[in-house]
Amino acid sequence: MKEKINTLYRKVTDLDHKNELVFVTVLILIGTFLFLLNSPSHPFIQGSDGTDSSVFKTIALMMNRGYMPYKDTFDHKGPLLYILNFWGSKVGIWVIEYIFLSVTFFVMYWMARLFCKIWQSIATFFIAMLLLFSSFESGNLVEEYGLLFITLALYIFIDYFINHKITRLRLVICGASFGATLMLRPNMIGVWGIMCLAVLVKVIVDQEYLELVKFLLWFIIGAAIIIAPILLWLYKNGALEAFWQDYIVFNQQYSSAAGGVSSKAKIESFVYFAYLPVYLITFILQVYLCCKKRSVFNIAYLILIIFTPLSICISGYTFNHYGMIMAPLAIYPVASGFEILNLHQLNYNTKKMLLIIGVCTYAFVGIFPCGKFGIIVLTNCINKLTGNTVPANVAAICTELDEYDVGENDPISVYGSWDIIYVKSKRPHATKYSYQVPIAGVMPSIKQDYYNELEEEQPKAIVIAASGYDEDMADFLKENHYKLVWIDGNAKTLKGNETLPQLYIKE
Repeated sequence: MKEKINTLYRKVTDLDHKNELVFVTVLILIGTFLFLLNSPSHPFIQGSDGTDSSVFKTIALMMNRGYMPYKDTFDHKGPLLYILNFWGSKVGIWVIEYIFLSVTFFVMYWMARLFCKIWQSIATFFIAMLLLFSSFESGNLVEEYGLLFITLALYIFIDYFINHKITRLRLVICGASFGATLMLRPNMIGVWGIMCLAVLVKVIVDQEYLELVKFLLWFIIGAAIIIAPILLWLYKNGALEAFWQDYIVFNQQYSSAAGGVSSKAKIESFVYFAYLPVYLITFILQVYLCCKKRSVFNIAYLILIIFTPLSICISGYTFNHYGMIMAPLAIYPVASGFEILNLHQLNYNTKKMLLIIGVCTYAFVGIFPCGKFGIIVLTNCINKLTGNTVPANVAAICTELDEYDVGENDPISVYGSWDIIYVKSKRPHATKYSYQVPIAGVMPSIKQDYYNELEEEQPKAIVIAASGYDEDMADFLKENHYKLVWIDGNAKTLKGNETLPQLYIKE
């Protein structure tokens, strides 16, 4: 048995660079395909998108009809996200997801490979993946795309500090990754903020001031390559001012006490993410590395590990998908742990004991995220086999719209937060607001703007999302002669102010 294990070990670890590249590429391409069974956009699944993904796809639908984000259709994420969804509407959003995740996984593996052997790098990768198993949720989310740019930047910073390797191309890529992340969501740029300060400290200590100028120049060029065309596109289409209001002004209020976010909620959110087992392991390992070698980089990396859940908790929410950007942070500490073990001459029995401990720990830590991931994949597959890929009430509303001659070019309005109706019915939305919850709670003027535009446009159909029916909407429907043509179940109140989904048609 011992000889068989040693033979297998040699076969994996003795791969030359070319064969390793082929082996890892095939492994990642197949692994990504299987991982994305968790996404409703997967060609084998084709299920229902989550709430956020439906909003992004709705904006892509509007862009295909000549409308502009922010100016004509409200949301408060970055413009690059809508551009990606627009491309996804042409080639399939799953293709965009597959490309982004495949490259992300590839970079994560080679980041680990800077420190340890092939099988150890694979193990490091799978340890980091535990964070993705529990946080990926339904895919097509801003963190999923930001993950690639964060991982690329981490690789470049790590290789610079550890191996002193930097080129103009890498600086441009690092700057472009920063620009792309800024155009997705600004609270994900912690990697650049902290690591650029670490570079500044290193350059000052080493007195390499000319290097600093070179770094800054090529970094800015890289950032401008992404940011400048996007801002120019917004400006030429008259959406730059609306972009500022929605992406900057609204988000400031969204994450503030004025937007209803309490300090208690932020603390609870931080604790939720900070107590994830893989994150705790990452933190402990990095503390050990700092004690072992107090370098500028190790200290900066520890600060980054602490700062990341802090940046996540700004909104005060504990949505699991926020934790996606924590996954690549685990690579350096875990891979460094393997590197330290490699420096010691361990006998077979010690290696065997460590392997057993590692497998048992992984099984214990990973039982919940892997189990949750497996259940979602199994559920998606069952839904596909049984034909239940679209919720019955969504399918019913689409059918009713067709029966009442609401054409695909006729704008409709969904009251509440249920943008999947636009996606599945392929109807554009009336007014600037495809949804009003929770944004009207953050900025009350939105609700008044919505009703003013609704009064002016008088869409042929209005869909009321679950728990969306209220006195304001009841008055509008009555005054403007809308009739109830469909309700999900019966019209009784569920509990409190909760009501069932409904469809009204203009008489």
